[in-house]
Amino acid sequence: MTVCWGLTPSAVTAVTAWVTARNPNGKPPGPHTQKWRRSALRHLFRLWRRFGVPVPDLTLDLAVPGAERSDYRPLTDAEVLNCRWAALSVLVPGRLPTVWALAEAGATSAEIPVVGEIHLRLDDAAVELPGSAHLDARTARLTDWGIQHLKRRLADLKRDGRLDSPLAYSGDGPEESQQASAATALRDILTRAGLSDDTVAIISIRAWLGAKVFADGTDRRGDPPARSALVGPDRRVDRIRLAERMKPSDPASDWEKVDALIDYDALHACAAAFPGRPSPEIGSRRRLYPPWYIIFFCALVTVFKSARHADTELARPGAWEHVRERYAQRYPSEPPLPDQPIRRHHWQYAKNLVGPNAWESIRSVFESTAADTARQLGLFDPEGPGSWTHPDLNRIMYGDSKCVTPLFKAKPGDTKVDPITGQIRTLRADPDASNHTTGSGTVVHGIKVAFLMGRTDYVHGRVMLAFEHDGDHNEMKTTMGS
Repeated sequence: MTVCWGLTPSAVTAVTAWVTARNPNGKPPGPHTQKWRRSALRHLFRLWRRFGVPVPDLTLDLAVPGAERSDYRPLTDAEVLNCRWAALSVLVPGRLPTVWALAEAGATSAEIPVVGEIHLRLDDAAVELPGSAHLDARTARLTDWGIQHLKRRLADLKRDGRLDSPLAYSGDGPEESQQASAATALRDILTRAGLSDDTVAIISIRAWLGAKVFADGTDRRGDPPARSALVGPDRRVDRIRLAERMKPSDPASDWEKVDALIDYDALHACAAAFPGRPSPEIGSRRRLYPPWYIIFFCALVTVFKSARHADTELARPGAWEHVRERYAQRYPSEPPLPDQPIRRHHWQYAKNLVGPNAWESIRSVFESTAADTARQLGLFDPEGPGSWTHPDLNRIMYGDSKCVTPLFKAKPGDTKVDPITGQIRTLRADPDASNHTTGSGTVVHGIKVAFLMGRTDYVHGRVMLAFEHDGDHNEMKTTMGS
């Protein structure tokens, strides 16, 4: 029997009707059911062509709505750094750092469980990925972080006598089980890093690498073949689209802010106003940390919302090394930062040594550098657009205030009676805190701080110009006086 099924409208209609036909229960098929039906037809057409039946694949342009999401975004460099720390946050790190190191190189969840010692070329900073159903075997570049932890994994396997086993999988399950194990590990890392929202998935890791590769046509080490080795020919465009989905209005992550602080020259200007080392005659010793780092830690407290959190973040594996390397690259003529990060108690001790006069000097330098920063961003241009009656938004300063919650809930003069001894004890209170009325009429207890700011066209672009404690309960007077 000879069958010749061409690209006729009736044939295409029949294929579409079969894929979208209702289930036996009368309900329409879901996206995954339609996907499996389409795959079955493709397999049938493939078998026919293998046996010499001249039939085209009528499912090539058959789209299955909702079968695969395409609105995931790529990770940022700061999020990748957070994921590295998350991989090391387990009690016995070993497998998770290995899984993440291979994922950073571009390995998929199907390839990660297969990679073993024979696939590694650590001297060349490369790994031979075996390929999968959608990707050919290829050579991928490893990051410096990945090389470090793959070496540790090899040492652990060698010590346990399992050097011939896969690096990231120790079971004997089928391929589906191996892939599920790697996917679970990657999702665990993303969750530990706080990336469990609907915009991030495992595909976001390879999209991050794709964004780097397709940005300049080469990978991090300048290897042009990485463009074709990163993804298969049918998915290359998808990765490019993912890389283009980075919204310019997305707020910066915490570690992007940290990098911006390191690059901000004004911190050195503020550090210059820091009091010098006391005279050796009074018994002072050499400071462990330079003034720049103390000012830098003060800024970190605002980034991470507390000194304790900043202390914890700097103590994470790889965090301090990142700060030291970026500082050395940004300021090559300055002495390197110490080997160990500053701790919270060091910072508190340094604050007590500064004194009110030095803080006023630092604040004066800050206001001067903030004005220079605003001008560099194009704000407050004397020759800019607008007039006194119709000012341009880039030439406007605006003031506001914030009532900060005090450290102590008690108010000055509050006492407490010990129920056992009957002793009357005066409670600790913040003398600067008082009652303030908000714009909605609510009375709150706290410390009101008035500030003056400028704004750029960017949705998160704000420049703090000046701030002052509003002890007179008059925001306008305090703001204009600052």
